[in-house]
Amino acid sequence: MQKQFGRSSEIFKGMMKATFNSNEMVPSDIKDLFRCLLTPSEYDLWEGLWKKALKTVLQEIQQTPDAQDSDHNDITHDHLCGEGDLSSANEQIRLLSKSVLDKICNAAEKTFYQIPSPEIKTSYVNIKQFPSENFLQFVDRLRSQVERQVQDPVVQAELIKEMAQRNANETCRRIILSLPLDPSPSLAQMIEACTTRAELFSAPERNPGLTHPKPVAAAAPGPRRQPMSSDQLQHIICHHCKRPGHFAKACPENQKRKSKNQKN
Repeated sequence: MQKQFGRSSEIFKGMMKATFNSNEMVPSDIKDLFRCLLTPSEYDLWEGLWKKALKTVLQEIQQTPDAQDSDHNDITHDHLCGEGDLSSANEQIRLLSKSVLDKICNAAEKTFYQIPSPEIKTSYVNIKQFPSENFLQFVDRLRSQVERQVQDPVVQAELIKEMAQRNANETCRRIILSLPLDPSPSLAQMIEACTTRAELFSAPERNPGLTHPKPVAAAAPGPRRQPMSSDQLQHIICHHCKRPGHFAKACPENQKRKSKNQKN
């Protein structure tokens, strides 16, 4: 998840938040988690920043009813870091209240996002939808880059919508342009339209024979005959009137006979 969407993406942050909220984690668990997420050097940096943040947390706890552990001893920095005599996970579970553990987790999570991200950033401007890519997948790729590069959530939303419309493939762009302009469609409406109508709009491109059937091939025409010149016509003898200059079909006598029959 971290590798796919980036450390600062809302998707990854949501997964991290859910991990902490659904598990009552003690300092030992927290250390194990971040050893999995970080390189050894990153972990050393994170641990140093976390312990520093826990000094501030300790000052806050000392002003509350949670200032003592379950054995009625004052909470110390070692309590919060899980070190010294308190390095055992079982002891941490026994001695620390849930409210104290929550504060330790919050400090660990905030410190994690202070670690510089090693990810190579591709400008969100260059994220374009592939011809055969689902619009929803394209928006997810675009969102992950915007969230890595822009911190303001409001600006993020505006950029994602604008770039999704601008960098969509030809089929999805046509679908988006077919939506009502007043008010302008939301990102959710664009996603819904492109997801449900993409096949309809792209069908003529993939299967042109379905909408524009080819006519049955006729016999290949031969070379186009050129009209005969007046000199050539003089060698033609009409089989009807025996005069030169025309074929029997165009004989003047036939035209006269037709006119006479029409009058009668």
